Amino acid sequence: ASSVFAFLRRGNEDDADVLVVANLTPAPHHAYRVGVPHAGRWAEILNSDADIYGGSNMGNGGGAQTTAQAAHGFAQSVALMLPPLAVVFLRHDR
Repeated sequence: ASSVFAFLRRGNEDDADVLVVANLTPAPHHAYRVGVPHAGRWAEILNSDADIYGGSNMGNGGGAQTTAQAAHGFAQSVALMLPPLAVVFLRHDR
């Protein structure tokens, strides 16, 4: 089991959707694919593994771009670097 928990916080007409993904293991997950409802760029707005929080600074280089690879019931997905024992928040850039 990958011990990853993900959920989507749906924004209203003024707010963008936010994807929250937690890696609950002490090992990083490279290119972990998560389905998303909107194509385009998803900006990494918080990474609990950032060095400013005492982490190892593993992350997604500021965000991730979708690909047309279906996952979790959506037509597109993002491949994410999930740092160990960390949570990343990504906001859809509209």
